[in-house]
Formats: sequence, C-alpha cells, structure tokens
Amino acid sequence: MAAGECDLLREVIARDCRLESVNTSINRQLGPQQAEGFNINGSMAFQITLK
Repeated sequence: MAAGECDLLREVIARDCRLESVNTSINRQLGPQQAEGFNINGSMAFQITLK
C-alpha cells in the first residue's frame, strides 16, 4: 500500500519519490465500558522531488 502511494505522488506532484518510513500501532480494546476490538493507526513518510 505504501509503495503504491509513491506511484500516486508521481502522477500528481512528484518527479521522484522515495518511501522513508512506515509506522503502525495496534491497541486491543477490552472491557465493559467500550466495545471489544482493535484500534489501528499508521503513518507513512515520503521524500519527493517536485515536478
């Protein structure tokens, strides 16, 4: 998915694109006061050269 974002950036604004980092965080939610499940967050950082 992250590599595909570089393709999109190249189509729109970038002459060159390099994926710098990908971070993810997953937390399990348990307990009677909230619904059981997972909370997932992520971020990606890219280095681009503008067109």
